[in-house]
Amino acid sequence: MSEIKPHIVFLGQDGYPCGLAEIQKIRLIARSLVLAGCDVTIVNRLWILGKCPDNFTAEKSGTFEGVDYTFACGTPFRPHRFIERTLRRIISVLNEIKILWRLNKKRRIESAIISIGSFWDVLYYWIISRLFSFTIVLTITELFTQMRRIKNPIIYFDAWLVDKFAFRIVDGNLPINEFFIERIKTYRKGKPYLKVPVLVDLSRFDGIKREPYEKYLLFCGSLAYLEVIKFIINAFDYCHTTDEIFLYFVVNGSPIHFLGLKSIISNSKRRGFIRVFSNLSEQELSRLYVNAYALLIPIRPNLQDKARFPHKIGEYCASGRPIITTNYGEIRTYFEHSKTAIITSSYSETEYANVIDLTLSNSNLADEVGMNGKHLAEKEFDYKLYGEKIKHFIRSLRK
Repeated sequence: MSEIKPHIVFLGQDGYPCGLAEIQKIRLIARSLVLAGCDVTIVNRLWILGKCPDNFTAEKSGTFEGVDYTFACGTPFRPHRFIERTLRRIISVLNEIKILWRLNKKRRIESAIISIGSFWDVLYYWIISRLFSFTIVLTITELFTQMRRIKNPIIYFDAWLVDKFAFRIVDGNLPINEFFIERIKTYRKGKPYLKVPVLVDLSRFDGIKREPYEKYLLFCGSLAYLEVIKFIINAFDYCHTTDEIFLYFVVNGSPIHFLGLKSIISNSKRRGFIRVFSNLSEQELSRLYVNAYALLIPIRPNLQDKARFPHKIGEYCASGRPIITTNYGEIRTYFEHSKTAIITSSYSETEYANVIDLTLSNSNLADEVGMNGKHLAEKEFDYKLYGEKIKHFIRSLRK
């Protein structure tokens, strides 16, 4: 007798399948579950929030990368008019319940995976899960009170509730790092969890050969981290290399953030060697990774970065190029200096510049560390490794 496929839905994933980091991870978890023999449906309450993948045909419902999806608001695109947006927000709540009722009637939903930043949404979905008799699992990737400077006290209170209580009321958790595992053990001893680190699709680099036309270091990330970008530019200025080395930034953000970046670059003594890219396709970005001399991602010694595990680290590793980072957060868990990454012992611009110089002066070391990092990605970060684990974890919540 063949095993009945688990039916799993993803809720609160507004914006699927755009390129935002948290949604990228959800895409890969969903695909891993499909490979593990699950029926998966992603229910977006609202529309796409960012740039779509090039191969995504935007419809209000359909299948993408083997995963079924639907938009409860009735459209994948954000309406231009305020009145229409407001009406669709109201309609989407009712449609979401209707969609879940139909899915559950067609074949019982076993579990829902949620990944959202509002405590009230977590509580709402917990109530829905009880009405439809399925378990609910929360992916945990960041401390919401640390993500940005929240001035609105109501928004901050909501973020505080998420950080303190969301992981306690759900049936199980998928923490991204050891920091959150310790929080679960401390505040909700016995609460089931399964660690799911950064994930990457290694196949995105298939067929891309190194054809470097100039020597460059690369940082990819959000302009919300201007402090990190300034750190990198200052370290670049401290480098002693006499070679013609470029510094590439692949960034996205608001016009205000771009003005901030322009100001920081203008103060650099090596501003003529700094280049900025934005809104690249996945293929274009993958080529830049593969052809970089090294990939930069300094982790700060603060609570925000201690609670993070940047999505880009998985992509960096999978490209086969060396990572230059700092010894904080999950770097300590997975990486070893001069083996799988180039790591500074402190968050210091001068020390970071020194290890950049070390890497630039030793191409054999750079290539070896890059390949070791790729092997690490194959062993720890390949999304295909986690489908069966997550499926069994979800099924264990019923016992």
